[in-house]
Amino acid sequence: MLRKIYIGARKSAKFSGMVILFATDILRERKGEEFIGEVKCSSFCGRIAGVAMRVGIDARMIGWSGIGRYTDHLIKGITEFGEGVEPVLFCDRDNAHEIPGKSNLERHYLRTKVFSLSAPLKLRREFAQYGFDILHTPHFVSPLGRTTYPVVITIHDLTPIIIGGTMPSLVRKAYYYLYNLFAARNAKAIIVPSNSTKNDVVKMLGVAQSKVEVVYESVDEIFGRVDSDIVLRTKEKFDIKGEFIFALGNQKPNKGLEYLIDAYYEVINKHQLRHELVLTGTPSSKFKGVAERIGKYGLEQKVRFIGGTTDDELVGLYNGASVFVFPSLYEGFGLPPLEAMACGTPVIASNRSSVPEVVGDAAVIVNPLDVGALADAIVEVVTDEDKRSSLVERGHRRVNDFSLEQFARETLDVYKQVLGR
Repeated sequence: MLRKIYIGARKSAKFSGMVILFATDILRERKGEEFIGEVKCSSFCGRIAGVAMRVGIDARMIGWSGIGRYTDHLIKGITEFGEGVEPVLFCDRDNAHEIPGKSNLERHYLRTKVFSLSAPLKLRREFAQYGFDILHTPHFVSPLGRTTYPVVITIHDLTPIIIGGTMPSLVRKAYYYLYNLFAARNAKAIIVPSNSTKNDVVKMLGVAQSKVEVVYESVDEIFGRVDSDIVLRTKEKFDIKGEFIFALGNQKPNKGLEYLIDAYYEVINKHQLRHELVLTGTPSSKFKGVAERIGKYGLEQKVRFIGGTTDDELVGLYNGASVFVFPSLYEGFGLPPLEAMACGTPVIASNRSSVPEVVGDAAVIVNPLDVGALADAIVEVVTDEDKRSSLVERGHRRVNDFSLEQFARETLDVYKQVLGR
């Protein structure tokens, strides 16, 4: 795969010489030459037990979805449960106000953009100014080469490598692959959110299993059951008249929404259910498969895109839905099913990648490619009250396995292991 991406990308005039350099170095390493960033003795060396551990956290993506929520939980968890730990936060001036926790947390502003070809070199110089014992980057862009501190990275998933069509060009796919490969080889430890993702990282990036630590993510405390009047106000805001099936409206190829549209058509035609299908977001101009299916089946009046939502609105939607459907073909973890469970909503989830690992026995698990089975599962959950009650009860128990405290303490254990504490 690496040679295919590398050779193809070199043919593009847009492909930066820096990425070619990365590829050359990595190919050299594949032939037996060393390509592992050396970690010199950090400021931690020689410290006695009990002295504060200074943890640098790259928080520049705090305002993003996905990684942003992870970063938010990381800071909250370390602040609340990290006895003797001093977070050192790195952000940019546009999102510094989104940093959670105490206003007096040490923070510094970075000039380097998150995604640029020169970022690893610039980050190495910028981070060198600050004294911390260990750096955690909650994404794959980390400092290049020798550093005076060990680096821990989080790889949430490898979607662009595994699922075709999620990257717009071979050049960007090469960029993503090589940066992940470099970051994984250079890091002292890699945190992943599931055993499924661990297997992907080991297989696709060629790192030792012992270097990869699974730390499950946590469900935000905002997600929970709410009063019926909150549900009613949420439905009124989005003009939802009656009962509805709910799903998130990300239309990337790995999300499997096309198959949910197929199943929904069968649900309302074969089984005569009157539920609307409510999707967050808007029809995508880039990934057109979902919109095309809606048009093909004439479902424009039954499938509702409701636009962007706040977390509070999302809570109301989860609580009001008859069922939450998560037909994803590939996930690194998959928080939405757990969020729905926390809100007391029965869940139907995919049998692909990490999803069964996350939901356990608390969801109806189906192959999203089996449209008939997906449609039957929706009908069963919507119409069988005993089934619904059982799923709600099991979902409530399942969510308890994904607490902020557990997430924070297991992450801190990785830091301590790297530092030899």
